[in-house]
Amino acid sequence: MGTGAVDVAQRLRFGPKGDWEIASPSTHSDPPPDQGDTRRLIDGPGCGRGSLGARILLLVLIAALPIFGLQVADEIESRRLREEASRSAAEQSARLLAAQFGAFVDGVRIFAATLSRLPPMQALDTTGCEDAIDAYTAHSVALTQLLAVDMTGRVFCNQLNRGQSVDLSDRDYVMRSMSERRLTTSGYILGRQTQEPILSFAYPIIGPENEVRGAVIVAYDVLKVGLELAAGRPPENQALLLVDANLVRVARVPSDPALIGRPVDREALRGAIAAGGSGSVISDEDAGGQFDAYAPVLGGTGLYAVVSTSEDAITGAAERLFWRNMIAVLLVFGTAGVAALVIGNVSIRLPVLHLTRLTEAMAEGDLGARAGEMRGSSPEHKRLGRSFNRMAEVVEQRTHQLRESESRFRLALSGSPIFVFECDRDLRLTWCFNPPPPLSRDSLIGTAIPDIGGGDAARYRSLYRRAVATRRSVGDEVVHHVAGRARVFDLTLEPRFDDEGRMQGLSGVAVDVTERKRAEEQLRLLAAEIDHRAKNILAVVLSIIRQSAANARTVPDFLSAIDGRVAAMARAHSLLSQSRWQSVELRRLLEEELAAYRRAERSNVLLNGPECMLTPKAALALSLTVHELATNAVKYGGLSSQSGGVHVSWAFEVNGDLVVEWSEHGGPPTSEVNRRGFGQKLIARSLAMDLDGSVEHDIRPGGAYCRMVVPTSHVIRPNEKGELEPSMSEAGLQSEEASIEGVRVLVVEDSALILMEVEMAIEDAGGLVVGPATRLAQASELAASAEFDVALLDVNLDGELTYAVADTLARRSKPFVLATGYDPQTSIVAEYRDRPVLRKPYTSEGLVRAIKEMVG
Repeated sequence: MGTGAVDVAQRLRFGPKGDWEIASPSTHSDPPPDQGDTRRLIDGPGCGRGSLGARILLLVLIAALPIFGLQVADEIESRRLREEASRSAAEQSARLLAAQFGAFVDGVRIFAATLSRLPPMQALDTTGCEDAIDAYTAHSVALTQLLAVDMTGRVFCNQLNRGQSVDLSDRDYVMRSMSERRLTTSGYILGRQTQEPILSFAYPIIGPENEVRGAVIVAYDVLKVGLELAAGRPPENQALLLVDANLVRVARVPSDPALIGRPVDREALRGAIAAGGSGSVISDEDAGGQFDAYAPVLGGTGLYAVVSTSEDAITGAAERLFWRNMIAVLLVFGTAGVAALVIGNVSIRLPVLHLTRLTEAMAEGDLGARAGEMRGSSPEHKRLGRSFNRMAEVVEQRTHQLRESESRFRLALSGSPIFVFECDRDLRLTWCFNPPPPLSRDSLIGTAIPDIGGGDAARYRSLYRRAVATRRSVGDEVVHHVAGRARVFDLTLEPRFDDEGRMQGLSGVAVDVTERKRAEEQLRLLAAEIDHRAKNILAVVLSIIRQSAANARTVPDFLSAIDGRVAAMARAHSLLSQSRWQSVELRRLLEEELAAYRRAERSNVLLNGPECMLTPKAALALSLTVHELATNAVKYGGLSSQSGGVHVSWAFEVNGDLVVEWSEHGGPPTSEVNRRGFGQKLIARSLAMDLDGSVEHDIRPGGAYCRMVVPTSHVIRPNEKGELEPSMSEAGLQSEEASIEGVRVLVVEDSALILMEVEMAIEDAGGLVVGPATRLAQASELAASAEFDVALLDVNLDGELTYAVADTLARRSKPFVLATGYDPQTSIVAEYRDRPVLRKPYTSEGLVRAIKEMVG
C-alpha cells in the first residue's frame, strides 16, 4: 500500500454515531473545538501569538521602540560625557595640587641650600650652627625641627635636645642626599626625637672644594603640611592627598588625623603610580568604587598629589537623571498604549468578534451563517464581511462535495480487505474502519496494535522508530492471528505531526494479503513441480538410449552402463537445481557426481569425512571442479584402469576452513593431461576466484592429487541453520537417546511406503501412532478432536495443502513438525516458516529426534 491509502485514513473517520465525519488534514485526531474556542483565538490565551488587544499594544510598542532607543542612546552618551568631564577636571586638579606642593618643595630646597652655605655649617661648628638655626626657626610656623649631620650621619647641630648624641646614619634619605648631592625627602616618618609624624628633607653641605661635608635636615609637621594643600577647599565627596612612594598618606584635606600615616589600600592606584606619570584610575576595592586622579610632585621627591573622588560623585547624578528621563518616557508610552487599546477595541476588536461568532456558528454546523450588513463599521470591515460571505458559500459547496466523496470512499473500503486506522504514540488504536472480521471497531479502540492476535511487538517498535526518524511512511508484512488463523497483512504506517512538528501518532493501512501470499506459495510449488517433470524428460532420453543399443556387444551390459550414467546425470541435475536456492550436503554432492564412475563393488571410489553443508555458490564451484577431476581420471588417471581408483576425504581445519583432498591411485605410469586446457584452468581457478579459496593440483605417477580449501564462510556445519536437518550419516542415534516412550504422534502422510517407515520408526522408539490420516478431511477431523502429544504433518497431501490442519493444531496449541520434499524457504508459507521442518527423504533417527525435541 502506498501513501494514497494513508491519505484516505487521514481524511475519513467515524462520527459518534458510527457515521463518517470530516477530518482536518492536520488536526483530525483532536475533538472539534467547543463553543468559545474561536473567540479565544481573538482575545484569549488560546492563541499562540497573543490576543488581538495584545497585538495592538505590541504594534504601539514597536512603533515607539526607535524613539525609546534613541532616547536611551542619547542619555548613555550624555552620561559618558559627564563622566569624561569629571575625570578631566579631577586630573587637572591633581596636576595643580602637584604644582602647588612642588612650589613648596622648591622653597624648602632654597631654604636648605641657604643654611648649608652658612660658615658654621661649612665648618661643622656646633655652637655657631645652633645659634644660626635658632634665628631661622623663630620665623617658621610649620617647621618642626632643624638639624645638621656630618658625613657619618652623626648630628653635630640640633635645634632640640642639644648636647645629646643622635645618629641618623640609618635614615636612607639622609645618606642619599649626601651621595646623590641633591634634595631628598623622607616620606612619612616618626621623628627620632619628637616621635611625632613628620615630613623631612635633607640637603647636602658642600664645601669650598666642592666636597660633601654633611647634610642639613629640615623637618615639617605633617598636619601643618596639610595647610599647604588647603589653599582651595575641595568640593564635597572629594579629598586631596599627598602620598609618598609607598602610597602612605602624608597629608590630607579635609584633614583626618586617623588616616595620616596609613597607606592607600587601592591596588589599581598603586599599580598606576608604580608605572609613573600622571592620570586617573577607578578602584573597586572600597565600597561603591573610588575615582583617583594622580600627578607626581616635581623635584624628584617621590611624592604624589592625589585627588580622590567617589565613583558615585562622578556618575551618580548622570544615572539618576537617566532613570528619571526613562520613567517619563515609559509613562508616555504606557498612556499611548492604553489609548491604542481603547481605540482598537472599538474600531477593530468588536467587528472581528462579530465575524468570530459567525465562524462559531459555522463550526457548529450552521453553514448558512452570513455576515449581513455591519452598521457603523468602517469600509474595510464591510468589505471583510462580504469576503466572509463569499468564503462561507465556498465552504458550504466544498463540504457538500466532500461528503459525496466520503460516501464513495466508504463504499470502496467497505467491500475491500483494507483496514484503516489511527493510533497514538503508544500504538494504541484511537480510530479505525473496516477491521477484519470478526473483529469490531468497539473491541479494538484503545488496544495496542501488537496485542491484536499476537502481533510482533519488536517489529512494530522498529517501524515506529523508522517512521519517526525519517518522518515518512514505512511498510512491512506482519502476521496476526484472527479468529484462530494466521493472517498476513501488508502494513503501511505514516507519522502524524502537529503544527509545532511534534509527533502525535500514526495513520495506517493494513491490507489482508493472506490469500495472495498462499497463491504465491502455490505458484512456487508449481514451479518446483515443473522442475520435477524435467526429470521425467531425462527418463524419456534414457529410454531412447536403450532402444539405440542394437549394435552393442551385449544389450544388457550396454543398457546397464548407460542406464547408470544417465541416471547419475539426472541426480546431479536435481542437486544443482536445488543448490541455487539452499545448501547442499557435501557427501551427497560427491556421490551424485561420482555415481556414474563407480563399479558395482564400489571399491574404486571411496568417500570419507564428517557431515557438512555447502552454500549454493560453493556447491556449484566444487561440483564443477570434481567433474573436471573425474573426467581427467577416467581419461588419464586412477579411473582409467580396472585396478585404479579415487579416494576423496575432507576435514575441518582449526580456523573452520574445509579441506577436500582428491587422491588417485593405480593409474597409468605416465600422464597425457593437457595442463593448458580449459579443464585444468577450471580446476585451478573455480574455487580460488569464486570463493576466495585455494587449490593445489599435482600429477603423480598413480594419478592426480588435488587439495581444495573452501573458506569457512561457505561451509555450514550441522544444526547451524537452526533447522531440523536430517543426518546423512549411517551411525544414527543410540536407542536410549532416541526414545519417545509413550508419546502419541498424529501422523498425516499420503505415501504408503513412507507411512510404513514412519510407523515403524515411532513404534521402535516406544511411541504410539495416532491415525494415520492420508486425506485432508480425515486429517482435519483428527487434528480437531483426537488426543495426541505431537503431530507429523505432510505439507502436500495428495495435491492439497495442509495449512488448514496446521491452523487447527496452532489453535489447540499442539506442537507439530512439517514434512516436505521442497525447499522450506520457498514451499512453506510465511506464518509457519519458524516451525520445525523435516526434509524428505529423512531418516528414522532424524524423525525420532525431531519428535523428541518437540515434546521436550
